Parts: sequence; C-alpha cells; structure tokens
Amino acid sequence: NETDSAFVWGASVGVFGTETEADSAADFSGSPDRPLLIGQIEASTRLIRGLPGNYRAYVWRNGRVDEFDGTTDAHSGWGVSIDQRVGDSLTLFGRYGHRVSGDASFDRAVTLGGEMAGNAWRRGADSVGLAFGLLHTDSAFRSATADTSLVGYAASGEEQVAEFFYRREQLIVVALV
Repeated sequence: NETDSAFVWGASVGVFGTETEADSAADFSGSPDRPLLIGQIEASTRLIRGLPGNYRAYVWRNGRVDEFDGTTDAHSGWGVSIDQRVGDSLTLFGRYGHRVSGDASFDRAVTLGGEMAGNAWRRGADSVGLAFGLLHTDSAFRSATADTSLVGYAASGEEQVAEFFYRREQLIVVALV
C-alpha cells in the first residue's frame, strides 16, 4: 500500500519446494508436499529525524529439514528486521531470528551492523559496512553433543561472526571473520 508516502506498508507470502540433503540435491525430483512457507509484513516510514527506515516481521515453516541427528522433520520460527538511516550517509540495521520448533544446531540469531554510503569519498553509489552476529546454540544440540560422539566436540554458548563488506555499484566484496 503506497497511498500514504509517509507510511508505505506491504504483506507477502511465499511457498517454495524443499528437499533434504538425502534427497536428489537440487534436481527438483523431490515432493512438493512439505514446502517452505514464509509470510512477511513490512513498513517503510520516517520514524527517526525524518530519515527513512524499513521494518519487517516474518514467520516461516519449513516442512522438510534434516535435523542434526539425521532425521527429517518440520521447523518453524519467526523474525524481525530493522534498517534505519540515522544520518546523511549512515544506516544501522538489526536482525533477530528465532526457531520455535524442530532440532538444529542453533535456535536464535541476532545481527547488528551499519553501512556507510560512499559520499565521503565521492563514490555515492558505493558503501562500506560492518556487521556482527551471534548464533545461540540450541539446548537439544548442546545435550546431544555433550559426549562429543555426534560431531566431535561439545557444543556450547554462541558462535560469533563478523562481516566487513564493500559494495561498488554492481560488485559486492565480503570478508567473514
């Protein structure tokens, strides 16, 4: 809905076929009877100092996922995503995702970061960004790996990821740490 340019909103739904690693890879021979379903609502508005921001919330259900114990089951979850410009060249973003059903290595993820437009170095179409992520280890996975026979280590705590990127018009360069 774009009737009010100060508050644009939308909703979308997606349905996608799924296959597990045990299936025939990506040759589309798997059954579409347990699809990945995702629904999202989003709004674009100017909440902070009249600068644009995007706000999204979504729910999802994947009907066919390989679990860490080798079985196949359904997983579901939800998430939120915020991108907010806070200055002429700076946009901050945050993401949170939460798996609520199914067994996997991680059950929650949070990412925070920022992106600076290239105006300062006369490359307005370019940008540079930095993001930090935390993936929370699922309690069932921690319990299953306590004796180290499942994956060779005892899982605990969070996995931390840092990403630096430079985007130049059509080219994106990413470095993960």
